[in-house]
Amino acid sequence: MKAYLLYRERDFDWGAGLPPGHQDLIRDLELGTLLQAMAAGDKLLYEVSATVLLTCLDDPDAIRYRQQVLADCLAHPEVIRQMHAVAVGALQDKRGLWGGYGGSYQNASSNLSGAVSHLQAYVARLRQLRQIADSRGAEFRSDGMRRLFATLQRDLDDAYFEEVNDHLKQLRFRAGVLISAELDRDNSSTGLVLRAPGDTRRRWAERLGIGPRTTYSFTISPRDEAGGQILADLTSRGINLVANAAAQSADHLGSYFTMLRAELGFYVSCLNHADRLAAKGYRSRSPTRCRGRSGSRASTCAIRRWSWPHQAGSPATTCKATGNRWSSSPVPTPGGNPRSCAASAWPSS
Repeated sequence: MKAYLLYRERDFDWGAGLPPGHQDLIRDLELGTLLQAMAAGDKLLYEVSATVLLTCLDDPDAIRYRQQVLADCLAHPEVIRQMHAVAVGALQDKRGLWGGYGGSYQNASSNLSGAVSHLQAYVARLRQLRQIADSRGAEFRSDGMRRLFATLQRDLDDAYFEEVNDHLKQLRFRAGVLISAELDRDNSSTGLVLRAPGDTRRRWAERLGIGPRTTYSFTISPRDEAGGQILADLTSRGINLVANAAAQSADHLGSYFTMLRAELGFYVSCLNHADRLAAKGYRSRSPTRCRGRSGSRASTCAIRRWSWPHQAGSPATTCKATGNRWSSSPVPTPGGNPRSCAASAWPSS
């Protein structure tokens, strides 16, 4: 599953790193103040906000896509914060789980047990996301959020949870592990295959020794350490493929929640910033791309509305090119005139 909240058709590349000279850029533009307001004391949100803001985005459609998602987030902040909390909680849950998986010191049995524990915790969080999608998904209008909720409802239906819970229950092997094997030329075991447990319990008459036998078995003495080790090795060989598959599934869900936490985290940072502005009596507007003069750089850089907050009661200026109004607070523009319109103040090519 994918979120696609920052790009329409791909994930955000969180491993790309910040551009060269980003520290100078943050210092020169005093972006540290903005990033601190967006993070609200959360170190991870600070890093997410800095990464997204300092990654160049010049595609108008991609910018509009994010603006529409942000508009949805501003209209329903409690839902976005709730979903972000679910993603954060999913990654915190695994810290409280006993045992892990994937370690070089672990055998197949311990890997399988750890992976199943992680999967059970992740599935519980997926169910919470599905509940949010069912109860609040219809309220959203942006392509990004509507697709996210549609994916959650389609991929995480009731049949999915029923099947997953059944598989996880079987992988606990409460009734023991059923493995078939063949004997090689030297009587060593080969071709070990894990079988579905089915009904492995014997009837009471057979257990009492008065009924026909359906299986033949032998018991290893508790003091037979060598025999116990051989049996454990056979079990590990039989469940190795299943353990690897369960570990890969747990990694996949962990990656999904990590990505969802980061992408939702950026919009949570925007909500934090909007709350700070609202607390100080400011309101903000999203920039809208408009057509500038033909043959000039303004055709790609002009905006219709200033994103700078407009304080109630402050004088406003009207842009002659677009007819929009903005605060006349001393905000520097490329032309040096805080009252000038972006379409006319941006340098021509």
